Amino acid sequence: MLLPKKKIFFIIISLGILLIWSAVSQGNFVRADGLTPTPTIDRLAKPTLPANPDMADRGSQDYWLYCSPCHGDKAQGLTDDFRKQYPVEDQYCWNSGCHGKRPYPNGWTIPRYVPPLVGETALKRFANGAVLEEYIQRKMPFQIPGQLKEAEYWRLTGFLLKQNGYWDGVGELNEITAASIIISENGMLSLLPTSTIGYSTNTPQAQVTPLNQGNNSVVDPSSANSTRVIALGILLLIAIAVPIGIKLAKNW
Repeated sequence: MLLPKKKIFFIIISLGILLIWSAVSQGNFVRADGLTPTPTIDRLAKPTLPANPDMADRGSQDYWLYCSPCHGDKAQGLTDDFRKQYPVEDQYCWNSGCHGKRPYPNGWTIPRYVPPLVGETALKRFANGAVLEEYIQRKMPFQIPGQLKEAEYWRLTGFLLKQNGYWDGVGELNEITAASIIISENGMLSLLPTSTIGYSTNTPQAQVTPLNQGNNSVVDPSSANSTRVIALGILLLIAIAVPIGIKLAKNW
């Protein structure tokens, strides 16, 4: 028994749509230039932890909460690019108000230059991990130095040491184990001053290379197959469905 023409028409259209949907749903849809689209990442979002987080992994969330607003999402410093991640009204941190010349009662003035914490020379003024932890505990967060829990300071230290390649994240850091992690034999900060650290008003462009940096512009080997399936679905709709639709329209 032959199917009615209307049903044939809708079956063909459904088949074409199904082919297109199948290719797109596989996640292999590509741009016209042949590159896989780069997903949008919320750079201000709280980092997620792996299944078995180590001390440095947990420190990544402490860093996000206490340090990233000034030192950047990748510890690159307070760069112009990072400030643009915030709402327009919050991008210029030195306007009068919370961080300006006339701060609110609970506000504070932010330094003009906030240094990077990841990079080839970022931590070179510290002799070892123990000195780094002592400095962070005495001086940070900038607006409320020394107010975090000791465990948080050690997790932050572990995060920075691991991000800079000085520590593999195995075990727990303490005064003894951190002292054995040498950062720089010529580190100037072996005994810490008690005075407030001053920051330069200049803003040098630090070149920071985050660890595990990947190439987002990679051609997906399976993209060609997906493109062919999509093209097949479109051709099927145009070459078969449209003529049948025209013929049926004349008969309706």
